[in-house]
Amino acid sequence: SIFDQLSRALDNLNKTQKAINRFYQIDQSSEFILNYIAKFKHMLYEAKGHNWDDDRKIFTFRFGFSLTIKNRLAQQLELLSLYPQFLRAV
Repeated sequence: SIFDQLSRALDNLNKTQKAINRFYQIDQSSEFILNYIAKFKHMLYEAKGHNWDDDRKIFTFRFGFSLTIKNRLAQQLELLSLYPQFLRAV
């Protein structure tokens, strides 16, 4: 019925919004960087963020880094601005 279709559509939107909210709260803490990268990629997929622009992905990726990694990145003169290259560099 139309109500079932509407319910499924709204449920999918709600799931995506919840995934986006979780994605923006990502935190590396004491995880190994490879584990953090895997978690980030999975959460990006759940949030349907694969088509987002690289600046947005890199900002969120960097925001969740541990303080140690944030400090090391701050010491670099030039950071990569393309998401795939940035992932490889980290």
